Amino acid sequence: MELSAASLLTQLMIRVSTQLLSHITIKQHICWSDSTIVLAWLNTPPHRLQVFEANRVAKITSNPITSTWKHVPTNLNPADCASRGMSAQSLSAHDLWWSPSWLKEPPDTWPKMPPALGHHALPGLKPKKVPAHIAVPDLDLDLLTRFSSLDKLVGVTACIKRFIFNCRHNSTDRRSGPLTVGERRDALLFWVRSVQHNEFAEDIYRLQAGKICTVRLQRLSPLMKDDLLRVGGRLTHAPIRYDAQHPLVLPSSSPLVDLIIDHYHRINCHPGADTLHAILRQQFWILSARRVIRHRV
Repeated sequence: MELSAASLLTQLMIRVSTQLLSHITIKQHICWSDSTIVLAWLNTPPHRLQVFEANRVAKITSNPITSTWKHVPTNLNPADCASRGMSAQSLSAHDLWWSPSWLKEPPDTWPKMPPALGHHALPGLKPKKVPAHIAVPDLDLDLLTRFSSLDKLVGVTACIKRFIFNCRHNSTDRRSGPLTVGERRDALLFWVRSVQHNEFAEDIYRLQAGKICTVRLQRLSPLMKDDLLRVGGRLTHAPIRYDAQHPLVLPSSSPLVDLIIDHYHRINCHPGADTLHAILRQQFWILSARRVIRHRV
């Protein structure tokens, strides 16, 4: 409202000045506002403001009459006399309405401008966009083809991750001894995450942006948890493990999928395709799983 009032004041100043210029010489135009926010907006480039504020600031600052904007304290603002409610009789006798006494004094005695509002405290600004370039080296998924079994892949990866961990920590915090179950699981999830981000990049982007994923995954109602793509659905409250409630989504064609199928086929004594499919589904949701498993085993 104060900014609209400032815009109206500018129009009034132009009209009145145009009429008076033929009779008197005007050396300076001074506009007053008791809103520190409005004064801060007027000192801000319009392109940095939201549309409403930007349009009015541009209109005020681009007028043909150069005006100086100053601050008047609310209790010394004549406009507040009427806006706060006052009878016509009281208004006509009010001192401020007939020009504040301080306005007749030298300019250096006029009310001082309060400290300027910092941009962090100024409403109406556009969100600041800071470009950032993050270089992330692509992981070569062809490395998966160099391992003959899932055990070897997970073991080597876990050892590398432990080495990196130990390099970043003090000797008292370093890990030693046989690989733990947690380390081996983290290593497996590392490769699952890498394959997912390579195969389902668009779907992951859409889910993180709150949008609907592509058609091939819509029926799975997928969700993101710990940067891993999982099946959604209605099993959240079922009395089963979390991995069974929300299996990890994997593509139908990937060296990692081949290693996983071979691994579970071997450790479960070479079951049939349907049984192996049921076992895998306790942790993984492989697209077109039946076809892939039958082709593999």
